[in-house]
Amino acid sequence: AFEQLLTRLGVDAARAARENDDGIAALVQAFEVQREHASAVRYIGTFTIQFKPNAVRALLNKEGASFNEERSRPIVALPIVNKAGRNILWEDSTKWRSVWESATLNVGRVPLLVPQGGLDDVAIISADEAASGKAAALQNLMQKYQAGGALIAVLNADPDQPNPKQPLRVTVTRYDES
Repeated sequence: AFEQLLTRLGVDAARAARENDDGIAALVQAFEVQREHASAVRYIGTFTIQFKPNAVRALLNKEGASFNEERSRPIVALPIVNKAGRNILWEDSTKWRSVWESATLNVGRVPLLVPQGGLDDVAIISADEAASGKAAALQNLMQKYQAGGALIAVLNADPDQPNPKQPLRVTVTRYDES
């Protein structure tokens, strides 16, 4: 939990290893067990840990760590595959989309979110509109997700059938709300 906190503050999580258990425990204000399951050989639990803001701030300042407590609004990430001139965003599941969905994107100062691609998303923006940066559609998607921007990541290759003679090319474009 302390490593996650440091990552969210933009601090190198390796700093957590410098603290001993007692030092970290002194920073904890409260914790809550949300779910737990115990068997004869293991324990699995989901916890929420709340840290003392002033104590964490003092520790990081003492160590000279620069950090940022403000978290920006998320960026909507749209992973598009351009396969044989056809842009694929919502229509089919692709390995490119799976990589983005499975990545840990909700960490750090600028969280990324990948929309599920429900009918409401499809109605807002098409793959071609996203790939071409259609401003009105992107603004509507950002508004839906209360995002501060959009990131369009276009993979120009077929990730399901890689061709060693054709290099993978990725074009990433960021659009901020206007």
